[in-house]
Amino acid sequence: MNYLLIILLIAFIVFLFFNVWHTKHYYRPSVRYVEEQLQAALNGNDDSYTQDEFICIDIYYYPELDAIKKEYVGIIESAQYVKVDDGSGKINLNEQGKVEVEKILRKLRALPEKKNIKFDPA
Repeated sequence: MNYLLIILLIAFIVFLFFNVWHTKHYYRPSVRYVEEQLQAALNGNDDSYTQDEFICIDIYYYPELDAIKKEYVGIIESAQYVKVDDGSGKINLNEQGKVEVEKILRKLRALPEKKNIKFDPA
């Protein structure tokens, strides 16, 4: 029984290490990709799977880009900027929300692309 617990503990530690390491080193969306995600939300043609991944994973390699993403997440999670959920799984921004996302897009477009990006899901 003790061996089983030790094996499970080691497996959990290995899983946790690789999960954190992999996310930190391989999720590297470009400025262009982030812009496409914000634009898709503005146009109402976002894909909930892609948005979930985009929203949930931090952008470690580029803190300024991550800050912009978090500002966007604050808008789409606020009832002040989003219409009532229609069950489509899409982000339904109201007019005020669209104005705020456009402001974020202007900030985003001022950021330079980082070189040596290992991953661009676009």
